[in-house]
Amino acid sequence: MALKPITVLHNSVLARLHATCFAKPWSREAFGRLLDSPGVCGWLENTGRPKGFILVRHGAGEGEILTLAVRPNHRRKGIGTSLLKAVLAEFSRTGIRLCHLEVARDN
Repeated sequence: MALKPITVLHNSVLARLHATCFAKPWSREAFGRLLDSPGVCGWLENTGRPKGFILVRHGAGEGEILTLAVRPNHRRKGIGTSLLKAVLAEFSRTGIRLCHLEVARDN
């Protein structure tokens, strides 16, 4: 599985992928604004056609998972786990010991 860091150049890819996973997808512009924000980073699974990504924000010693998306037909194959492990490794490497994830009731 190939993971690569997300940049603002990925905002269109992220928006399309997010739309396959959520009833209320985020727009290309929303991803662009987020990726221009301090402390926001993420990883994209990029083996051929992107299958998933994770976007996080960190600061003041804490991290927050903003969104995690894996294409429905690629779920239960370890992609989400790999993305989450990449984030937790980065958080650990940078001294972040607390990570938040807010989840909607219907998710």
